[in-house]
Amino acid sequence: MDQARTTGAMTRRQQAEISRQRIERAAFKLFYGIGYRDSSYTMIAQECGLGRPLVQHHFPRKEDLAAAFLTRALELVFQSMVPQQSAKLHPLIRLTHIEQVICALLLTDANMRRFTLEAFSSRNITKRFVLANADHSARIVGREDQDTSELANACIKAYGGIYELMFRALDEGIELDSTDLALQSVSALAALALDRNHQDTTAFLVRNALTTEDLMGIVPAFLEALLRG
Repeated sequence: MDQARTTGAMTRRQQAEISRQRIERAAFKLFYGIGYRDSSYTMIAQECGLGRPLVQHHFPRKEDLAAAFLTRALELVFQSMVPQQSAKLHPLIRLTHIEQVICALLLTDANMRRFTLEAFSSRNITKRFVLANADHSARIVGREDQDTSELANACIKAYGGIYELMFRALDEGIELDSTDLALQSVSALAALALDRNHQDTTAFLVRNALTTEDLMGIVPAFLEALLRG
């Protein structure tokens, strides 16, 4: 009896996870295709083939789905790029490459720029994205003698301003350079958390940054994977 209950509970958990994945895939497709603001719960439910009450059960606020979209983008980039990078590569260079790809992904085309603008108009979504990025980044540049919470706070300070800048530039129709944004964020982090000179660090990172051609070859695959959910 107990084993049957356990099996049943595991099945319910698995079914719930499958439903969440279906909902996320449908939402991601709509957010990219028609925009975050114009995507309704009803449309998401129709797209994934589940009832609207179930969609809202798993994601009580549409913000939760937008945050999931951004968090998934972070996870894809960090999980893919960290193992591929040489252990001999300086942590700040590794992080710069990752942040270049993240920024380029958020700005890759008109659809993603629209989503980024609409999502970052919400303080809550932006905060959740910054916190998730800070958590991943702290693991890249952290040292054994360094307090993890202090490092994460430094990441939040460094990244918060950059994503606010991204939002304002998108809102005003100003062109953005994803590499410049990444360099600014990682240089600020190094100054705040590692006591490195900002100008010297920026010059060091510029010499070792991914080229535009590199990014053009990397980002489309991440966008495709992101839209698959």
